[in-house]
Amino acid sequence: MITKVDYQPWLQAILTIAKHYRIEPSEERVRLQLDWNQNQNLDEVLTLIGRQVGLSIRRVKFSNDVINPWRLPVLVELADGQVGVIDKADGTGHVSIQLSGDQGLAQKFAVGALKHIVKNVFILRPEKSVPDARIDEYIKPYQPSWFWSIVLSDWKRYIDIMFASMIANVLALATIVFSMQVYDRVVPSQSIPTLWVLAGGVLIAAIFEFVLRISRVYISDIIGKRADLRISDRVFGHALRIKNSERSKSTGTFISQIRELEGVRELVTSTTLGAIADLPFFFLFLFIFA
Repeated sequence: MITKVDYQPWLQAILTIAKHYRIEPSEERVRLQLDWNQNQNLDEVLTLIGRQVGLSIRRVKFSNDVINPWRLPVLVELADGQVGVIDKADGTGHVSIQLSGDQGLAQKFAVGALKHIVKNVFILRPEKSVPDARIDEYIKPYQPSWFWSIVLSDWKRYIDIMFASMIANVLALATIVFSMQVYDRVVPSQSIPTLWVLAGGVLIAAIFEFVLRISRVYISDIIGKRADLRISDRVFGHALRIKNSERSKSTGTFISQIRELEGVRELVTSTTLGAIADLPFFFLFLFIFA
């Protein structure tokens, strides 16, 4: 008959070692697996825990090589049944042991005394290399900003807007040229035909300018609406998928963060795009009038 093994101290010790290797398994899932697979011997229990956690387990004999600082931490079972983790060893012949149930508190033991009370020693190592978050952050490939990738996805239309703004603003100079020609040529010579020609040219320029500005507003509205839908889908979709544990504890703070999206969406509206497109010509007109 197989004696049921109390897995609680073993699980705590193995989780301590897993934390050392930056492995964060689901403790509840491991407990469910252990409760489901009862009536197993110690080796089978340890193998099951190691498989669920992601650690390979090997039983060895206690020796000075085992408590080498380069090989720590190791799992030990004492003669009285207690389970612990040897996590540190100093040069004075003492080791530090965290016993299960002590909430991470460590005790010091002399290596000579430890040889007489250690019953079993287990070496645990990750089954696969654990990624270092610092290294991954350093070597990860460049990822462009999702915001600008959405906004600039229609960059060709922005060129059309800039071109339309340039033509419209150049045509806006027709009124200035008209005034100069009237005072320089029409008024002194009383040339009415010249006045009609100039007035017709200004009228045609004004019509073209009006059409270009209406077209620019239409294109800007389409681009802004498309970018607005994409940004809203990205942000609100991400907000709906946030885990409750990662969500802000204050509902007001979370809502205010979502509300700040309005300021971002204003950047892609037709008014903003038109102002940015007309900005260079402000300096042009300032130079002409100066």
